[in-house]
Amino acid sequence: RAIYLVTDMTLVSWKSILENSELLTRVDPTIDLILVPVGEGSPPNLSVSELSLEQSLVMKGRPANIWVTVSNNSDRPRKTHLSVLVGEDKKQDLPLELEAGAKKRVKVPTTFTAEGIAHVTAVLPADSLPYDDVRHLVVNVLPPQKILLLNPPPERDGTPSRDDIFLRFALNPMNRNEGATFIVESRQPEEAVSMKLADYTAIFLVNQRQLPAPLVTALSEFVMGGGFCVIFPGSRTDPDWYNANLFDNLGGKYILPARLFKRVGNAVSKTIAYQLTDLDLGHPAFSLFAEEGNGDPKRAQIWEFFQIQPNPTSLVLARMSHGLPGIVEERRGQGKVLLVAFSADTTWTNWPLKPTWLPFLHQSLAGVLGHRGTGYESILPGTPVSMVVQEEKLQKVTLTPPQGPAFDLPIRPEGEGMLHFSTTRTDQLGFYQLVLQGKAHSRTEAFAVNPSPAESDLSRIELRKIPRFIPLSHQVGSARSLGEKVQEVREGREVAGGLLWLLLLIALAETILANRVSAPAAAPAPLPRSGP
Repeated sequence: RAIYLVTDMTLVSWKSILENSELLTRVDPTIDLILVPVGEGSPPNLSVSELSLEQSLVMKGRPANIWVTVSNNSDRPRKTHLSVLVGEDKKQDLPLELEAGAKKRVKVPTTFTAEGIAHVTAVLPADSLPYDDVRHLVVNVLPPQKILLLNPPPERDGTPSRDDIFLRFALNPMNRNEGATFIVESRQPEEAVSMKLADYTAIFLVNQRQLPAPLVTALSEFVMGGGFCVIFPGSRTDPDWYNANLFDNLGGKYILPARLFKRVGNAVSKTIAYQLTDLDLGHPAFSLFAEEGNGDPKRAQIWEFFQIQPNPTSLVLARMSHGLPGIVEERRGQGKVLLVAFSADTTWTNWPLKPTWLPFLHQSLAGVLGHRGTGYESILPGTPVSMVVQEEKLQKVTLTPPQGPAFDLPIRPEGEGMLHFSTTRTDQLGFYQLVLQGKAHSRTEAFAVNPSPAESDLSRIELRKIPRFIPLSHQVGSARSLGEKVQEVREGREVAGGLLWLLLLIALAETILANRVSAPAAAPAPLPRSGP
């Protein structure tokens, strides 16, 4: 019995096997593992190993930077030229020179002039491995995003609440609509009852005591349908009302990521100051602060906050200095809810006065906007793609691959009012479009499939470094074909004919030697006769 492995001998393809070489020892020792290497040497190869955006949010008409990395995976210098396209529009075409084994990262400034999904492509001239000479990127170009701040009612003397002042300034410092990333509106809860919440990207609950019942229902539907809700409590907040109406009474459509309990600390005396600790630097809200020089939210002081108990599926993004959760987030349906345990103004904390306040809010919103829809900007070939939507009137979902005809995906119910669809037909490299068709309208999502950059390294592994396998090599021009060599390994070499000739030669040699040894001695010549 034998197992034949045909391999191109590239180091990247053997890496996982060598890292788990102990698995080879478990193969039945009576089974021969035959290695059949193909190919000669490592052909020169250039690849597009990165195509990304500098900004987490790309806005219509606003400058954006595209980054492209080109890798020289060969052992000698190479010259090439790089083209970057947005749709069919070529944005950059520049020559490049790369040393052996080097990489070069190029910034391509561009401005997206249209809203919606844009297809960005980085292209090199085709070489020995053309599939990595092209890389694709899906960019969701957004219009200015509308943010709704729900403020508490005016003070008893009629003075308008200013609890949202630091939120408004951080989200739209110039208070303008033209060229803004966020357009901010402040409303009372009673006003919001008659508003269409789906028109907004995010809704902030700022120091609310309670909300009208119709607004609670609308807010739950807003979140489950893909909206982002941010909750900042304060001195007016009633924990019992929050727990009952934003969690218990909503059943499976609850929106509160943690239960609220008592208040901790004293913002009046300010005798004890707490700080944020254990920041989740992998989360978009805090990832910016992972790099030195970008500020540190832990320097902010917090004098009073609510003790909260996160739900089992919530993420704790930051804790207070004594270990209690300070900021938590939970995905609900297609949307998310972020709960900060303290106020959004300077009543309980001085964070709104710190330079890290603005990027925290912007990055929190960017993290939600950047992962709407499929949530896949780029995936590897064969990766499953799935999506859960709350669209009761969704009739069909059509996937258009890079090549070939479009096809419909099956839709199945999942949970209360949720629909799920998925596909594993993502083997082609390139740009995919998903069209979600409803009764009244349709919308388009997209994703890109790209090869792993590691596969562009064609350097070969040495045979001696591969354990357990019996190598079967073949030289071009050899008298015997590779198939004959495989047959030889499988059945053994035919030696009967050679042995027969050898036995005949030995027998003949023995006969000759025997004849020489046994031949009689020559008779002596007769003596001449003498006379009588």
